[in-house]
Amino acid sequence: MSKELQALLNVADQKLKSYKYLELIIPIKEQPDTIWVKGTKMKIKLYEYDPYVADTYFDTVYLDTVAKTIVGRCENRKRCIWPQGDNTKKLWTDLGYDQFRRKTPYEMLKQIPSTATITGPEVHENRATTKIEYDEAGKHHIVWIDDTYGIPVEIQITTSDGMRTTYKFNDLQFNTVIDADVTAPK
Repeated sequence: MSKELQALLNVADQKLKSYKYLELIIPIKEQPDTIWVKGTKMKIKLYEYDPYVADTYFDTVYLDTVAKTIVGRCENRKRCIWPQGDNTKKLWTDLGYDQFRRKTPYEMLKQIPSTATITGPEVHENRATTKIEYDEAGKHHIVWIDDTYGIPVEIQITTSDGMRTTYKFNDLQFNTVIDADVTAPK
């Protein structure tokens, strides 16, 4: 691994304490979820689909990635309170952890192999980034990494048959998430 690539991949370890972003996975999930990350805790505000079933509806999940626990809550008062009930007082604890758990941009960053090469600086989504590329397991990866905080802003993975999956991390906010943001209310 080049010294330049090693330095780039270590920026997040030095500067990142927490972050928040909108996640799109194209073509799998083209409606954005908002995700907060601090340490081993995550909060995911799920995209609000219509229609919904009022008495079983929740819009937010809290995950602890070490304990592998999940708690669902309904936090949008417009959707969670209706004449026959109030879901803001309910907790959903029987949800499938793996159904909602997803890799964070930081975790994806840490999977970049030493064979990756820097293909240049590039302004991507109005951010100064460094573009890197690598091939692994028959797939070509292109990753744009934010120059200031060292986190991917987009990852494109193309299979040998031309199928592409794009992970977009939009509206990134760094070091603003506090413990209360990622801790499920009791």
